[in-house]
Amino acid sequence: MNNLKEHFKNELGVMRKSLEKDDELLIEPFVKEIEKIAVIFDKLNPNVGLASLTADVIARSLKAVLTHQILSPLNGTEDEWNDLAHDRSPSVWQNNRDFAVFKQTDGRCVYNNGIVWRDVNNKRSFTGVVNGIDSRLQIREFPFMPKTFYIDVVLNDWEDDQPALDIYKNDSFEEDGKKMFYQIIDRGELIGPLTYYKEL
Repeated sequence: MNNLKEHFKNELGVMRKSLEKDDELLIEPFVKEIEKIAVIFDKLNPNVGLASLTADVIARSLKAVLTHQILSPLNGTEDEWNDLAHDRSPSVWQNNRDFAVFKQTDGRCVYNNGIVWRDVNNKRSFTGVVNGIDSRLQIREFPFMPKTFYIDVVLNDWEDDQPALDIYKNDSFEEDGKKMFYQIIDRGELIGPLTYYKEL
């Protein structure tokens, strides 16, 4: 019996025994495929360091495929773009490998998910403009590998009697009858995205 396959079968048995009645493992439909990967991996017999690296690359590649992400950088070549205006002017082009990448009429290319804001108190994530910073960021150059930066924000009550809050007036919105605004907790976290990308 293959060592990795045997290991997987043993672990699978333990997992199945720990299930509540009528529950099913999420990996159950893929058990045979995982066994096949284990057999191939064992035949390659990589050394300890290479085994860890190879396993990581396989896992990341599989995750990318299953979540419709790309495996290699975008090239920005003509064959990667679809004209959303269908030859009408003005045209906006969407990348056909990553649907969150767009080319604007002025030729600038943007990634819609450059920043995802994380509301730390309400445990939700969203895109858009917070404190004047847009989630959509300009791609510096091709080849380009999309990268999302997660920035923590906090939801605050608006207090009209505090002039200092005027800097957030464009971010304010109504929620449950209250005026609220999001505030970036640590603006130092913006160094990553604003180095990798340009602001629009």
